[in-house]
Amino acid sequence: MIDKTFSVAVIGGICTGKSAFSETFSAFGAEVLSADRFVHQLLGQEVYQAQIRELFQMPSKTDFSLSYVRQSMLEDKNKRTQLEQLLHPEVTNRIEEKIKKSSARYCVVEMPLYVEINCPLSFDRVLLIDVPENLQIERLKNRKITESQAKEFISIQSIKKDRYHVAHEIIWNTIAYENITNVVKRLHMHYQTLSAMA
Repeated sequence: MIDKTFSVAVIGGICTGKSAFSETFSAFGAEVLSADRFVHQLLGQEVYQAQIRELFQMPSKTDFSLSYVRQSMLEDKNKRTQLEQLLHPEVTNRIEEKIKKSSARYCVVEMPLYVEINCPLSFDRVLLIDVPENLQIERLKNRKITESQAKEFISIQSIKKDRYHVAHEIIWNTIAYENITNVVKRLHMHYQTLSAMA
């Protein structure tokens, strides 16, 4: 589907550091896109809010609440699947259009649910960012989420081995934040070389 700009999907579980790596790629000149950013754009549109209200049986007299949606997804995993089916076709369409129009040497696309939604986009490389589960839990707790909720959020995402199966490059992100630049610099050079050969 993507036949112009060399593209890299950045995948990984919640709180693994995908955004930190993506932002650093941007500093090296890559165009960086985020599936989550497109999701948030859609969630701000009344047409999608109306459908989500109906899907999650949200009380009509209350304000639209993402907290309500998150809690409902933890209680009913089928709701999460339905929400993905509602939002992600449009999200992937927008990502595809952005990549096609990009004039950058390569694009980096942060795709947290790449495996979960069986992403229909074809990327040249898939970069997996992973961390120990205990570190994910600590980072989620720093977001004012309880430990039990953190474990539930992690459990509803794909099994780690499924991510490893699709990845071309893998970063075990236990490195200090200030060292991310050095890691991304090597990946940047690698992707530049590959894009020149594509």
